[in-house]
Amino acid sequence: MDDLERLALIREVYLKCYDETETFESVGETLAYLLGAIATKEQVSICVDDPGELEFQDLLFRCFEKDHPVWGFIIGGSNGYGI
Repeated sequence: MDDLERLALIREVYLKCYDETETFESVGETLAYLLGAIATKEQVSICVDDPGELEFQDLLFRCFEKDHPVWGFIIGGSNGYGI
């Protein structure tokens, strides 16, 4: 994925999460980590023991199919959710 594709992905993730929540109050921190990971070609992990991160994971499940590129930036997520 090149820089322009990652930028488009960041925009898509941001807009879908905003459209779904209308606020980033409970998911903003984890969203920021994910957007940063996409920008820097890294990955983030989501701790399902953390209520905020679990809520963010549920948001991603609602917004993105399991073959969507966003899952490649989540540890364990590149093989169809696999989180």
